[in-house]
This record gives sequence, C-alpha cells and structure tokens, in this order.
Amino acid sequence: LILLTIDILIVPVAIILTVAIQENGLLLTGYLGEILPVLPYLVIAAGVISWSLGIPHIRLIAYQMSSLGKTGLCAAYLAVAGLTLSQLSGAGVPLGFFVLFGVLFFLLSVLGRLLMLWVLTRLYEQDQARCRVLIYGAGNTGRQLALALNSHETILPLAFVDDNRVLQGLSVAGLPVHAPQRMSDLVCQKEIS
Repeated sequence: LILLTIDILIVPVAIILTVAIQENGLLLTGYLGEILPVLPYLVIAAGVISWSLGIPHIRLIAYQMSSLGKTGLCAAYLAVAGLTLSQLSGAGVPLGFFVLFGVLFFLLSVLGRLLMLWVLTRLYEQDQARCRVLIYGAGNTGRQLALALNSHETILPLAFVDDNRVLQGLSVAGLPVHAPQRMSDLVCQKEIS
C-alpha cells in the first residue's frame, strides 16, 4: 500500500514539474489551469495501472530491469491516459506535455524506489553490527571477495591492502587500496575487526 500510495502521489509532482518545465519557471500558470480538471482522473488511473501491472507488489530489493520495464509501461499508459483525458475535457494541452509528464513520472518512480531502498539498507545496517574487514590483495580474487562481501549482511569491507605500488592510492571495487605498512594505522582508524 505504501508503494501504491507513492505511485499515486508521484502524479501531481510530475504534473507540477512538467508545467514548470513547459512554462520555463515556477509560475505554474498556463497549462496548470487546463490540466487541473484532469488531475484527479489521472491520479486514479495511476493507481489502477500501477496495481494492474503489479508494480506495488515488487519488493524494493527485487526492483530490476523487468521492474523498470513495468514502470516504463505504467508511465506510457499514464501519458496516453492524460492526453486522452485532456482531449475529452477540451483542454488544449499538447502531446509534448504528456510525453514529458511520462518521462518525469518514470524517473521519479524509479528514483523514489532507489532512494527508499538506500534508506532501508542504511537502517538495517545501523540495526546490525557488522564485522569491519580489510582485504589483503586488490587483484581479481580480492575484487571478487569485496563485491561478494558488499552484499553480506554481517561483513563490511572497508579497504584493500596490496603490495603492488601501482594500485596503492587507487580505488578498486569502490574501496581504497593502501600499502601494507599502513595496516596497523588502518586497523585503528577504521576500527577493523
């Protein structure tokens, strides 16, 4: 229900952003008056389309390419519904408005879910004590280990230590690479378990 509510609330936000972009500012005149009578129907359509495509049932952690396709399809249906409703109501809102609305709805929906996933992940990480580790060796095996541990619930890789001076000072798999001589300092600084 939370995800469905968010999908529904994105519609007015996307409409306001579309009007602001179309009008080159935040005066929110012009198209806003013409689209307001259509907005309640567009909000209802968003809920029905999102629910029928199963988008609110997709877990945040499982939101992937097929989910992006469903969200894109929802945005396209909403753009067509908005154009159709606009024409039926006699409003003079052009096709480009609804194309931009569809794109903004898609972006806001995807970014909203990514933000929610990020927040939930951070909350879970705070709740759970994670073992903080250094990985010795930033080669292929070390990179694979770091990537595997990044998704682990109880282990948090923080940095690499490597003898190869070419790698020292670089970032590998999102983690900094340090010289082995800095290991004792790193253990203290980064509170390595």
